[in-house]
Amino acid sequence: MIPFKGQSSLKQYMLLKPVKRGYKVWCLADSETGYVIKFDIYTGKSNDRCTENSLGECVVISLTQDLKHSNSIVAFGNFFTTVNLMQMLLNNGIYSTGTVRANRKGLPSMMKDKCTLKRREFQFQCNCGIEAIKWMDNKPVTTLTTSDNPSDITLVSRKNKDGTISMVTCPTAVATYNTIT
Repeated sequence: MIPFKGQSSLKQYMLLKPVKRGYKVWCLADSETGYVIKFDIYTGKSNDRCTENSLGECVVISLTQDLKHSNSIVAFGNFFTTVNLMQMLLNNGIYSTGTVRANRKGLPSMMKDKCTLKRREFQFQCNCGIEAIKWMDNKPVTTLTTSDNPSDITLVSRKNKDGTISMVTCPTAVATYNTIT
């Protein structure tokens, strides 16, 4: 959101965001430099938008048009992540990773189940090149990825209640998402 309180037909209001009023801008940025590669200003609901896909899917597909068959890795948040989007990107030669809302259509049942995992445990399920991963940090972290092997783990640092930092195991896909975003 770019803050703006004046009069404009492009201005959006989002109650739960820190910047509540302004221009909503979708951006594709390079993870190494932070520079914006491509952007799109949200102008509201439009009839020319693709009707078979959700708004989040249309935004990501539009912004990644120039990356087709580049074997790039794209990361996005849970507003955008769907099984359908991951499959479309994979078909276009783009790898992706993103957190996912557990109530999305097409997810395996283990993602939707109330968590029986202990802290730092994870489980995964693969289907057609898309890996669904559920990792228990302080809360369950649900991720879809086409870029990482779901059984690979890495070490990440976590702050303890007493302020000390400890290294804990984490699925590589979760660490990749945190590094890119």
